[in-house]
Parts: sequence; C-alpha cells; structure tokens
Amino acid sequence: PITRAVAGLLDNQLDVAGAMKSLLTRPLKEE
Repeated sequence: PITRAVAGLLDNQLDVAGAMKSLLTRPLKEE
C-alpha cells in the first residue's frame, strides 16, 4: 500500500506537470 501510495503521488505530480506544460504550450502554439 505504501509503495502504491508513493507511486500514485509521483503519477499525480507527473500528470500535474504535464497538464501545466500543455496549458503553457497550447496558447503559444495557437498564437
């Protein structure tokens, strides 16, 4: 359970980072 929780946190961080990158890069690409 602990390792699964840690993996979940890492996945969440990666997802958040990916979302932030997509949000930051989308406007630049569209413009």
